[in-house]
Amino acid sequence: MKENILGDIKILSVEQAAVLPYLTYRLAQDGMEVIRIENPEFGDPTRQAADKVLDEEMMNAYFLQWNAGKKAITLNLRMEKGQEILKKLIKGLNIDIFATNQLPSNYQKLGIDYETLKKVKQDLIWIGATGFGPDSDERAYDPTLEARSGLMEVTGERDGPPMVIGIPLADLGTSEHGYGQIMKALFKREKTGEGSRIDLSMFQSSLSWLTTAIMMTATLGKEITRQG
Repeated sequence: MKENILGDIKILSVEQAAVLPYLTYRLAQDGMEVIRIENPEFGDPTRQAADKVLDEEMMNAYFLQWNAGKKAITLNLRMEKGQEILKKLIKGLNIDIFATNQLPSNYQKLGIDYETLKKVKQDLIWIGATGFGPDSDERAYDPTLEARSGLMEVTGERDGPPMVIGIPLADLGTSEHGYGQIMKALFKREKTGEGSRIDLSMFQSSLSWLTTAIMMTATLGKEITRQG
């Protein structure tokens, strides 16, 4: 039988949409225990996206693909009591990784900022996924990131307009970068006993896929665009 070396890793994730749910889905498929936290009133908007494939409300197809293999709870983090419950969960369940894709301005309001949670568990690995980094509150969606980073500029017919890529690469690519960062943080903790703060930028991730195009443009003065 294949040994599950990641089976004792526990994750709490305040997540919605695609970028963070896909990352924690990858970790759940690796055997980690993922508990997603949603607002009790609103919930994840992707629960209502795409076809209703089950005889159950708020469990539509788009939500299911990113969230298989996870547990889920609701918790109102806008209330002090909810924040206290979160701290008890982190400590009581011995949570290894806390993740969120809330706007940075909400970190302290919800009691989920790194400094607050580090006081609860010193070796906690904290990861925040944002559109444009921890200093920006600008909301970000996959097509916006594809346009702003230049991914659209290299996608489509040679003589046609820029186009959206066939998969949400800004979302999924950021998730893959986050996967690597988490594995590095787990290795660091194993070696040193220290936790980590990881800040994921969807814009930075999207831009990184254009390494060749940027080099050719900035260094060699080439015009890199759509090839069809």
